[in-house]
Amino acid sequence: MRLCYYDNDPFGVQRWRGRFTDSQAYFLEHLLSKRPILIAALDSILHIQGVWREFYIGSLNAFLFPRIDEVSFYESFQILNLI
Repeated sequence: MRLCYYDNDPFGVQRWRGRFTDSQAYFLEHLLSKRPILIAALDSILHIQGVWREFYIGSLNAFLFPRIDEVSFYESFQILNLI
């Protein structure tokens, strides 16, 4: 889909978006709207062949929601340093 975006092919982008399930579309929209650094990193390796064969849009939840609580970890670390 991103290659179609860079090739200025809006119909190709829409064709790809039409293939996504609701959850995949949600992850993609979250990625595009709230993770510009991750998009830039993924876009930088778009033209490397073989990288994308095992990449699935359904695996974006691992990138977007890694299930670690940074705030809680940071607060725990501060409490331990105060004792």
